[in-house]
Amino acid sequence: MAQYNAADKAQAFGGLGGELVDGDGDDGVLVNGSTFDRMPPGEQGYDSMLAVVCGGTIMDAAEVLTIALELQESDDDISWDVAEPIYAVKTVATGSDGAAVVDFQTSDAVNLRGRKRYVRINVTPTLDNAADLAHWGACCVGMDPMVGPAS
Repeated sequence: MAQYNAADKAQAFGGLGGELVDGDGDDGVLVNGSTFDRMPPGEQGYDSMLAVVCGGTIMDAAEVLTIALELQESDDDISWDVAEPIYAVKTVATGSDGAAVVDFQTSDAVNLRGRKRYVRINVTPTLDNAADLAHWGACCVGMDPMVGPAS
């Protein structure tokens, strides 16, 4: 009997990320992800995806890093519809005593059934203190309908 490998049915896309220092020009600014063609020619296509945001931050105790995550879609990869929030704000990291490095990772399943051909995620990371620093990255993994999240 052949073994089923879910990794053969997945495709990573939409990478974005950067360094964030509270109070600089990147703090609280929306970053658009790369385009994902969820129905590539000659392939089955993807009905779901996993949106992943991860990284590390240095913050004092009680300080937080939040992100807003949204999905945007397009018929032609040029004109994009108004983005829909996956969530408006989510705390992904909370500082610890001694300003130690805090690693974080969050992932969210997104149903793509009924969506347009091209999709992307957009992320707005926000630090709440001028002394905070974060490095972050985000990507999506397109999932085959056989292994994707339930609708």
